[in-house]
Amino acid sequence: MRPLWIALWITSCAAPPAPDDGAAPRDAATDAVSRPPRPIDAAVEVPSVYSPCASDDECAGLYCDLDYPRGMCQPRCSGGAECPDSGRCIGGVCRPRCTPGADECRDDMFCDPDLGACFGSCSVQPALVERHCPTPGDVCIASFCASAFSTPFGSTPIGGRCTGDRDCRSLACIGELAPNYWPGGTCAQLSRAPGRAAYFMDGAVPSGGCDDALALVPLAGTEGDVAACVPRCSVDDDCRDGYRCDRHILYDAPEHTDGACVPAWCGSPFDPPCPLGSSCRDDGRTSTTACYRSAP
Repeated sequence: MRPLWIALWITSCAAPPAPDDGAAPRDAATDAVSRPPRPIDAAVEVPSVYSPCASDDECAGLYCDLDYPRGMCQPRCSGGAECPDSGRCIGGVCRPRCTPGADECRDDMFCDPDLGACFGSCSVQPALVERHCPTPGDVCIASFCASAFSTPFGSTPIGGRCTGDRDCRSLACIGELAPNYWPGGTCAQLSRAPGRAAYFMDGAVPSGGCDDALALVPLAGTEGDVAACVPRCSVDDDCRDGYRCDRHILYDAPEHTDGACVPAWCGSPFDPPCPLGSSCRDDGRTSTTACYRSAP
């Protein structure tokens, strides 16, 4: 598996199959690419469904979920028949459908390519007021708003090794198994991918809606799809073993003044050679090969 933020950004490809309506969400405790249920928001043909809200009174019998920026009138479902045509029943909740690469989600959401549905994308950037968490005391973790006092945060910081979302302070783990292949898994914050033009600007790697100390790396598709905020870097040694400092987030874009810590994949003609002092091997748990500085 090679860098999806390059391959899927540049070429058009079929959207990955979405699960059947009514499918349960992936278990965050056991599935490294799963995420906790998150509220979402979109504008569809039924005015009260998925629309922004400040209280239940604005939702015509639905409840107003304020764990999402601007709130969301959220319908429940049991198998999909209760959802509008533009919705998909996932884990008992109707969520707006989307096609990866089509930028069909609102500007405070991203399209999850695995589920074919829009998820909320909050922000910590001061300028993105419309994507801030509306409830005092809530924080933006992964891509949703949650209470800092009730959320079961893990202890692993962004960029650290993980096997599941609940290992991470950010509650988002990019897994080491298919379809991600990030060696050892890595904790990240999820956000919305910007357009290609953002990566042709001079200067540092964009941070998107995440903290400026993090670099935004598209994971799949194009503008509006899911992206990951990972540690910034200047040299490979700034990244943990098995990762490298990439200053070319898009292969045809100019080199940035800094980089993002991404997997140091190796073993294919398309991969750069391993730096001096490291070797191309797997880590003994999966067949994914990367450049490691440490001995096997």
